[in-house]
Amino acid sequence: MAEDSSDGARINISKLKGLVRRIDSKKALADLARSDLGNLYQEAEDYGFNRAALKMALKLRNMEDDKRNDFLSALAAYCDELGVWDQGDLFDHQPKTPKPRREEPVEPGYRLGQLVSERRGQHSEAAPLSAEPDAPKRRGRPRKTEELVQ
Repeated sequence: MAEDSSDGARINISKLKGLVRRIDSKKALADLARSDLGNLYQEAEDYGFNRAALKMALKLRNMEDDKRNDFLSALAAYCDELGVWDQGDLFDHQPKTPKPRREEPVEPGYRLGQLVSERRGQHSEAAPLSAEPDAPKRRGRPRKTEELVQ
């Protein structure tokens, strides 16, 4: 049953073939499971759920409390520094002025929900960028020339 290879090591062919068969069957099961998961996520999208948000919610739910709090604190700090919260309300027709950045660092355990609710409160009281009511509305990030004018 064992065979000599070119380097002199002995290979148990029947064990190797058995392992290969078991690996192939597990891969087939994993492919089926991935297909089923894809179908479930598609069903969730059909009901109007956001696939990426659902995946993130499940990932956060399965994290330990300390790791989840650290992750959310870091996410809030990164989003704050990158200006993610400066976009304003996407459903509001008037563009909002960006609010000043948070000067103090985000303390550990700071909840993302607290930061978002603070940001929403500040955006709702902000003045529009344009003084002219009929100014053309642009989508996306302002051009560098527009940033210099403001």
